[in-house]
Amino acid sequence: VSFNLLHKSCGTRLKQQYICPKDNVVVERDEMAKGYEFAKGQYVLFSTEELKALDEKGTNTIDIANASRAIKEEEVALCEAIGRTPIEFRVGTDALAVVVNPGNDFVTDLSLEQLALAFSTAETWADVDPGFPAEPIARYSPGTDSGTFDYFVESVFDEDDSLILAAANTQFSEDDNVLVQGVEGDAFAIGYFGYAYYLENAGALKILNIEGVEPTADSAEDGSYPLARPLFIYSDATIMQDKPQVADFINFYLTYVNEEIIDVGYFPASDEALNAARESWLAAMSR
Repeated sequence: VSFNLLHKSCGTRLKQQYICPKDNVVVERDEMAKGYEFAKGQYVLFSTEELKALDEKGTNTIDIANASRAIKEEEVALCEAIGRTPIEFRVGTDALAVVVNPGNDFVTDLSLEQLALAFSTAETWADVDPGFPAEPIARYSPGTDSGTFDYFVESVFDEDDSLILAAANTQFSEDDNVLVQGVEGDAFAIGYFGYAYYLENAGALKILNIEGVEPTADSAEDGSYPLARPLFIYSDATIMQDKPQVADFINFYLTYVNEEIIDVGYFPASDEALNAARESWLAAMSR
C-alpha cells in the first residue's frame, strides 16, 4: 500500500481510498494523496484525528496531522516533550454552514447572539426572535469529539460548552449524515457542520447567513464570515528530513492543493498564505 491513514480511534491503518466518515477534513487530504505517486515501499502516516495525533504522549508514529484550527501552546509543549516541533502549513479555508429545513420561510439570517440562543436556552423559535413562530426548536450538532463542535463552541459560546450540552431537544452525532437527515425531516430544525458537507446536500437544506454575511470564498478568506476557519497540516522538521517522501509529499501538496480544494467543497488559501507555507517548508529542510 503506497499511502496509509492512521486512524487513532480504532488503532488500525486504512488504505488510501478510505474516506473517514468522522471528519470531512480528511476528504481533501485523500484527494491530494490520489495525485501523488510514492516510490515502492514508501508511505506517509496521515492522521485523521487532527492534532490529537501530534500531542498523544508516548506516540511518535504520525508524519503529518490535519487541523481545522491553529495548534495551541499547550499542544506544542506536548509535542516538544516527545521530541517534535510542529511546523504549520496553511492549506485552505473551511466555513461552518448553519442550516435549516428548506421549508423554513421565516429565517434567512441569524446574529451570533441569536445563534447561541437557538443552540442553548431557546425552547421555541419565538425565543430567538419574537417575529418567529412559537414552534419548538430541534437542534442537530456534531458530537463533542469533533473539531467542528470545538470550533462552533469557541466561536458562538466563547469556548464554554455548558449551554449547548445542556440544551433540550438536541441530537449530537459524529456522523454528518445523521445531522442532515434530522434537519431535512423537521420543518423547525436547525443544524451546523462543515460547508463541504452542506454542498453535498444543498438540495435538501437551506443555508443561513450569519451576521448578515453569506458564506463565500471571499468572506471566508477575509474573515468577514464569522464561522470561517483555516485548514492546516502539521509536520516536524526531523520527520521531513529523515523521511524524504514526507517532505516531498508536503511540497507536492502545497503546489497543487488549490487545484483540488474547490472540488471537495473548501475554499482555497490565499497566495500569501501558501507562500508563507512554502517558506516554512524551505526553513524546515534547511535546519
